[in-house]
Amino acid sequence: MRDGRRLWSFQATEADTNVIDDLVDTTGARSRSELISCALKAHLMPRRRR
Repeated sequence: MRDGRRLWSFQATEADTNVIDDLVDTTGARSRSELISCALKAHLMPRRRR
């Protein structure tokens, strides 16, 4: 994969999926994948110092 992306397998309960779907709706994400990808990047990327 040229852009460094990797496919991850994620097993969610029905309750997890309901929360993710609610977050997709409230944030305007285009999909569950986009929401989770952005959340992971925000959590894992180093923060810039000011």
